[in-house]
Amino acid sequence: MQNSSSESKLSIETIIEEEFAQNLKQLMLLRLVAASLFFIMSGIAGGILQQPVWKEGFPTSIVYFLISLFLFLYGAKLPKRLQFIYRNSVQFIDLPGAFIGRIINANSVPYSDLDIAYLITVLIIIILVVPVGGSAISKLILSIEGFILTAVTLHFNGHPFPEWVPSYAVLFFLVGCGSYFLTKRTYKIANKYAEAKDQHEQLGRYFSPAVVEHLSRQGSSASSQNRIVTVLVSDVRGFTSMSEKMEAHEVVDFLNEYFTEMVDIVFKHGGTLDKFMGDGLLAYFGAPLEQPDHGLQAVRCSLEMVEALEKLNRRHQGRQTKFSLGIGLHSGTVTLGNIGSPSRQEFTIIGDTVNVASRIEGITKEHDTFILASKSVVELTQQDFQWRSIGDIKLRGKEKTMELFTCA
Repeated sequence: MQNSSSESKLSIETIIEEEFAQNLKQLMLLRLVAASLFFIMSGIAGGILQQPVWKEGFPTSIVYFLISLFLFLYGAKLPKRLQFIYRNSVQFIDLPGAFIGRIINANSVPYSDLDIAYLITVLIIIILVVPVGGSAISKLILSIEGFILTAVTLHFNGHPFPEWVPSYAVLFFLVGCGSYFLTKRTYKIANKYAEAKDQHEQLGRYFSPAVVEHLSRQGSSASSQNRIVTVLVSDVRGFTSMSEKMEAHEVVDFLNEYFTEMVDIVFKHGGTLDKFMGDGLLAYFGAPLEQPDHGLQAVRCSLEMVEALEKLNRRHQGRQTKFSLGIGLHSGTVTLGNIGSPSRQEFTIIGDTVNVASRIEGITKEHDTFILASKSVVELTQQDFQWRSIGDIKLRGKEKTMELFTCA
């Protein structure tokens, strides 16, 4: 799970970039609609009604309409070196265009103080909001541009610079910095959320929902440690030979259905899924959270898994072969933690306890039983279950024999 953070960061950056691209498309459409209306109104009011203000602004409306139409149709297809203008078209086109058009008409209809106040308010809103999903730097650019264009407007309206420069400089500086840090903070929160969500999903692969919630509240996954647990190893008997008689999709469908049932049962009893092993699985009880009755829960889980497979066979009575299950149980000390390379790690358990449980599962078929357990498991559960000894068995790879038990 070591690389989840970088994967999350890449994922959230991709999402933000896709959202920004979608917002740009909507912005291009909105600009084209506005430019079209401006062009039509200028044509009617300036050309037909001969109103001076609209007549003077008619050439500007034509240019703005053509630019808007071009960006709407071809903006996203521009070469990379011109994409910066497309992505920041509000700064490079809309605001300068509005001020240039207003300066052209300044002699006929000068700005009132109310107009200037309205203009500054609109600029501040644009700085904070546009472009949604854009970079923090773009907000600073908008702030600087807003100050410059407001200065030009005030100058053309007869307000000398010394009267307003300090106050408006501070205003735009605060707005720009606020917008910059707000954008940076939004990206940071989005990344943290993505990392938390990714970690939650990663934990969900191994732990029951209750364990996931506990680890999420603690803020980190379980650390490396030695713990006493009960290990469960299960395997579908004869699955390899049986699968040769099945179509590929039948094998996959069966395993998906089978593992869905088994994993739900493991989680139901507070167990942790360690890994899938072909048609088998490795699970353990008693970690990462304390589980005083880990042996009891492991046995209950085993019995329910056997019952679930029988139900699964009944649901597929048309199948030529029926599957059976072998389960090995052993309690002891294991080491658990994140193990693997720096680029890819897996939260898993290792130790002799795991190997013994696997060896026990491997001889269930020889003794014609579904579940075999070691004496350590029996000692933890003998008050709740009846066990029958099958004698001292020599396990593969072990020098000493071990007494094994089947659930009576």
